[in-house]
This record gives sequence, structure tokens and C-alpha cells, in this order.
Amino acid sequence: PQLLKTKEEGGPFETPFIHADEVETSVCLNLFPEMIHMEDAVDTEPRGYLPEGHIDKAGNLWQRPIKWYGHVGAGPIELAATPEGSVGKSTLARAEKAEPAMEALLDYMVKLHDDIMEKFPPGKLPPIEEVTQRPKEELEAVIKGPLAKGGRSIYSLHYPP
Repeated sequence: PQLLKTKEEGGPFETPFIHADEVETSVCLNLFPEMIHMEDAVDTEPRGYLPEGHIDKAGNLWQRPIKWYGHVGAGPIELAATPEGSVGKSTLARAEKAEPAMEALLDYMVKLHDDIMEKFPPGKLPPIEEVTQRPKEELEAVIKGPLAKGGRSIYSLHYPP
């Protein structure tokens, strides 16, 4: 999260992470620049009804009491407040600003992959009885897959069981 914060908080960005803003657009420019048309970028001013400090922004980087997705009624919906589709200053975006965050993210994804593969190499799964209350036979059918005799699609599982 630190790598997505503002300069005053130790990060590389001028403005706080919200949506289609400096941070998200920088990440997109870093990952798939051919899909981003900076000539269409616009700046908007995010707004809410409550003073700063109560509601977290995208990514929940500040660990505030109200998460951005749980603030219904405490601010306008994005469609009404920012019909442009950007919530913040996307024109400040630069691919290089996101480089450290993308390196850290990809390093973590490699570590996660390697840890999973070490713990559960191909053909090894955690004990079924420890990860669900579904009948073992039901899950074994899903593990077989939908094309195998007696198999099922994972999409046939629903919650609650």
C-alpha cells in the first residue's frame, strides 16, 4: 500500500488513490500502455458529504473506519459526481510512478505462487473435511471436472450448500 500513497505519505504520487486517477492510470500505463489514451484524460475533483478522515478511498490504503465500498449515502455516486469516469487527476499519471508498486506486486505474486506450489504440488489438495462442510462425494465430482464420467462443473456448487 505504501507504494500507492501520496508523496506526503512517503509514496510517489501527488494525489490520493481513488479511481481512474493518477495512481490507477499510472498503473495502467505501466502494464498496458497501448490501451491508455492520455489525450482523453481529464481531471475531476472527488467529493463527499462528510469531512475527510471517515471514509477510505480505493484500495483501503488508509485503514479508515468506513471502507469506500460501504459508504452508501455518505457521498454522491460516481456517475452523478464524476460523469467523466475519472475520480481525481488522471493527467498526472506516468508509467514510471507505478514501477515500484508493480515490481512489488509481481514479486509477491511469484512468492504466493511458489508457496502454493510448495504446499500443494500438482495432484495434492488440502484435506476436504478441513476446508468445507460439503459432502466429500460432491467435491470429488467437481475435482473430476464436468467432462469426466460422474464429474461436475465447479459452477454447479452454490452457497449456502
